[in-house]
Amino acid sequence: MKISLAINIITTTLACSYCFSQDLPKKVNKFHIGFTSSINTAFIQYEEANSAYVSSSSTQFTPKVGFKIGGILKYDLSKRFSLASGLSYGTRKIKFQSTPLSSDNGSGSQVTFSADEFNSWLEMPLNLNFVMNPKSTTKLFIDAGFSARRLLSARRSEVLTRSSGNTTSGPDVSIYSTLNDWSLFGSSSIGIQIPTKNNQSFILSITIDQNFTNIIRDPVPLSNGAFDYANVVNNYKVYTLGLNASYLFN
Repeated sequence: MKISLAINIITTTLACSYCFSQDLPKKVNKFHIGFTSSINTAFIQYEEANSAYVSSSSTQFTPKVGFKIGGILKYDLSKRFSLASGLSYGTRKIKFQSTPLSSDNGSGSQVTFSADEFNSWLEMPLNLNFVMNPKSTTKLFIDAGFSARRLLSARRSEVLTRSSGNTTSGPDVSIYSTLNDWSLFGSSSIGIQIPTKNNQSFILSITIDQNFTNIIRDPVPLSNGAFDYANVVNNYKVYTLGLNASYLFN
């Protein structure tokens, strides 16, 4: 349903591009290329087997800084509207730690699970940009769109601590097989575009995005099998807040 809606919106946007483009003078360059980079921090929410969402009350999530870098291609549809796409490499890092979860092997002791997770991917976005003040030199804009992401790597290091004081540390292992190769994200942003020399421009924006499709391939244990504790999760939600800097050439 969400994928069908995304396809319909994108198709409608592309179909309207000819109408929008009539607002531009014939000699204006409609295509712009450039590069983009950003730093981001991620917030995680997932659903356990008992269908109770894990939040900050039961699990402490500590976002770490990730980054994104790549190229962009922008096409002006009109003085207000434009389409932007490109190809970027991105990373996401996060640490999470549970409160005492359950008894361990029926002994009555409690266990605490913690993990550091690192993901990287290729991102191919398509965004519709709207300029709110087209007559001004420095332009304020908002945009919204979708991005298809191809997973490149996913790794996790785990620690299990029992109330008895014993700690078991798992190795840094790949969790690539537990995640879907492709995922679809929706995003929106607000920013400013500042002109520089030779009709080039510098762009600063703040972006927030969320996955539309499930990242987890199937409900899987959080443990890598080295521990005697298993916790099944699904409906894994990722919210990412990013600060972006881009440069566009004429």
